[in-house]
Amino acid sequence: VQVADDKMQSVTSTPYTVYKADCWKFLQLAHQQGDSYDIVVLDPPSMAPRAQARSDAIKAYISLNVGALKILRPGGLLITCSCSSHITRKDLAEIVNLASLEAGR
Repeated sequence: VQVADDKMQSVTSTPYTVYKADCWKFLQLAHQQGDSYDIVVLDPPSMAPRAQARSDAIKAYISLNVGALKILRPGGLLITCSCSSHITRKDLAEIVNLASLEAGR
């Protein structure tokens, strides 16, 4: 979080806030409060440390991205990451696509 804050300070004078939080709770609360953001970064811990966890991880990633898209302003930037070795770039692209359909975006 400090690295992100330092980089933002070096490129903009526009006011901003960096949050470090449990993403599930944060996304739910932000949506309930009607909050919206220009940029949402999702960088969860590995959700598929084993191949057997892949299916459940994909469901979790979809849910997480739906939550992010619900609070992302139109024209905003979603940065979603996966450090799970069993989730490929192709998987992640499909996850975001499915999440956008589910979120109506």
